[in-house]
Parts: sequence; C-alpha cells; structure tokens
Amino acid sequence: MNHAQRFARVSAAEIARRHGLLADLCALHRLGAIVTLGNEDDMSGYVRWFTDEPVSSYRTAVAYLPGEGMSVVEHGSRGGRSDHDPADESYRGVFEIHTVASFQSAAFTSDCEAVSLASALRRHGLRRIGIAGLQQMPHAFVQALGRELDGPAFIDVTDAVDAMMVVKSAEELDLIRAAAELQDQVFAEVLRHLRPGMREIDVTAIARAASLRLGGAGGVILAGSAPQGSFAPFNSPFNQARVIGEGDYVSLLIENAGPAGYFTEIARNISFGKAQQCLIDASATALDLRNRILPEIVAGASCPEIFARHNAQRAAFGLEAENRVFAHGQGYFLVERPIIRDDEPMVLAANMNLAVHPTLADGTTTFAVVCDNFLLDETGKARRIHKTEERVFEV
Repeated sequence: MNHAQRFARVSAAEIARRHGLLADLCALHRLGAIVTLGNEDDMSGYVRWFTDEPVSSYRTAVAYLPGEGMSVVEHGSRGGRSDHDPADESYRGVFEIHTVASFQSAAFTSDCEAVSLASALRRHGLRRIGIAGLQQMPHAFVQALGRELDGPAFIDVTDAVDAMMVVKSAEELDLIRAAAELQDQVFAEVLRHLRPGMREIDVTAIARAASLRLGGAGGVILAGSAPQGSFAPFNSPFNQARVIGEGDYVSLLIENAGPAGYFTEIARNISFGKAQQCLIDASATALDLRNRILPEIVAGASCPEIFARHNAQRAAFGLEAENRVFAHGQGYFLVERPIIRDDEPMVLAANMNLAVHPTLADGTTTFAVVCDNFLLDETGKARRIHKTEERVFEV
C-alpha cells in the first residue's frame, strides 16, 4: 500500500460538494453560519465531514460561513490566529485557524473555543446560527457562544446535516470499501499469528499493529475468550488479560477507521483447535438471523419496522429480544445514523453504509456474532463489502 493510500484524504471536489450542501442549508434557513464541535475522533464525525481533518482528544470547533468557507478553532497556543489557504490539501476549505490552550480537565478553560470562535463570527454581525450536534454539545460551549455574540438565535440543524452525511457520494463509497478491505487483511493477519497461551490483549495488539501499518486509525479492537460452551463477550483493553488455552474460543471485533477516516466493522468467532458443535451452531444461527433480516434492509424502509421484524425473528428462534442495536450506519462516526431500533425516525436510503451484527449472547453459554458492512446500492438493496468468510475459524 503506497503513501497516498495509507494517508488518504477526500478530494477538493468532495469538500466542495459538502460545502455546497451547507450553503444551501444556510440559504434555506437564513443562517449566517453553521457551527459544530468535537473532542475525539471516533464520535466527532461532524468536524471531520466539515474539514476532512481528524479530531484529537482536545476540542475542535468549526464554523462554516457561506461564501468564505471554514473557520477552525483547535488546540495550540493561547490567542493564536493564522490565515489559511482554502485550496491547501491540509484543511481544504478552511480560510482561518484559531488556537486556544483549553483542557477538558480544567473547567476554567471551558469557554475558550466559544470565545475564540465568536471573535471570528462577531465581525459578520450574525443573528441566526445553525448548530450541528446541538443536543450533544457541552452546555458551557453553547452558553459562552451565546454570551459572546449577545444572544443570537441558535437553530438546531443536526437532522439536516445528518441527512447530508449518511448518504455517501461515489468517492466516499470507494473509501468505505477500502476500509472494509483493510479489515479483511487485518483479520487474515491475526489468524496467521494466533497460538494457545496468548492473552486476549496479544490478539488485539496483532490486529492494531496490522491496522496501523495499513493506514487504519482510531476505533475499537476488542476480544474476549472462554472455553467453548461458555460466554465470551468482547472485552475492553483494560479487561483483555485472560490467557487463551487450547480448545477455547475468541470473539474478535475489529471496528476502526480506514485511511480516510471512514468506519466499518468486522466480527467473528475463532476456535483455538477444533470448533465444537455448540459454537458452530450458535454462529450459524447468528448468520441465519442476519440473512433473514437483510431483505428488510432496503431503501425506503422504516428502522422501527425493521427492528420489530428482527425481534420477531429472534422470538421464533426462542431468543431474547434485542434491546440495544443490531445494525447501524457508519461513516465518520463509529456509530452513525440511521440506527436500526424503535426510536429512529430516519428511513433508509440508497448509498448508506450499515454494519449489521445480530448476536447470540445469553450471558452464560454463548456469544456468537457474524458482523459485516453492507452498502445500500443504487437499487436500494444491501450488498456485503467485507470478503472474509462467514463462519467460525479454527487455528
């Protein structure tokens, strides 16, 4: 994989497409700007979509101004400001960058981004400002922005921006396919190195290292293990201390971003030695559940109706109802709308990217999962993009 593939960016045309959509939204609602905020890369997709730049653990605030482009506030020296060439490959579409020395661990710095961003907006005399992600923003940021701008009208445009983000362009779809291909390669690399006596953290370290070499970033790589016939859910890194013995099985989830920042996820069960029939049967049931619901995952479908249908299918197998989520969108967010559950108002549309992962998890004897990503093609049907076989693997 060459340098350009490992550190991919979207094109200038793609940034222009997004900014055109934002300009139309501003015109529709008579907005002088659209503001968003992020503080970590896995779930700060608005900032990445606006700017094509990842977000560090420090906050990044962004304002889109029609006719000018993006004003960005990021971590750095106090009171810094520099002009930026919007045509530059780094931060395409950004015309100025402000820096602040704020820290989420220091409450007295909580308004730094808002104060700095307000200085960029104040000169325009803006009275109507759209905000993407308003309900998830820190109260201190919204309060300070309103104070510094002397009480403008804030218009929540989250749903409108979500609708722009979740329907992918042709360029974005190619980058999502590349992310799935990376994960297939990572999974194959893991299989080549697994041996009894490893800890769970050794398994995820192999996956993380392979992913980084290929240009992957962020996200979660989780593993859990147990004797076959026991419960082996995904564990966070802090809890990946168990030593995996001969005859045990591992549940492995690789859910990170590809080189351009788009998320996909793959999950399989892996047996250390011969897989017992109980594990094979549970995995087959998980795959059967997924294949039964796929015909329902089409453009125009209602998420609550799909969710209800899946739980009816689970009941027919004598399984407990799903009470979290078994499928969801992905893009610059690790979990992106639409979320397939009973309170999601968004309907499915062509060119969406969804992870689908019905799981058998009874808490005592079974944790079986087969997870892949599906793109809703131009006909509205779900097409799998991961290539890894859909089965229990033996090593």
